[in-house]
Amino acid sequence: MKEKILYTPNEVHELISKGTAVLLDIRDAEDYKAGHLPGAVNVPDIFYYLSETTPAGLDALHQKFQDIFSKAGLSSDKTAIVYEDCLDTRYGGSCRGYCAT
Repeated sequence: MKEKILYTPNEVHELISKGTAVLLDIRDAEDYKAGHLPGAVNVPDIFYYLSETTPAGLDALHQKFQDIFSKAGLSSDKTAIVYEDCLDTRYGGSCRGYCAT
């Protein structure tokens, strides 16, 4: 996992222009369709997926998120930029996305 967890808008713009970042919009599909950052991919599943804390449950969580992020275009050579509208609307879902990436 990379050390840096927060990026300024200028840093995000630079990463996107280099093609080294994927914007992950975790809001509901309706909110995403109403407007989103250019190039962002809608992945609301990371907010709604629950797992068990058993080794098997955590393995299933890892596989589920790997599938979601892979379909969104994220790979080991790209930085995931996870965003939502604000931290108090989805109980910090973007933080959950950070922990999963």
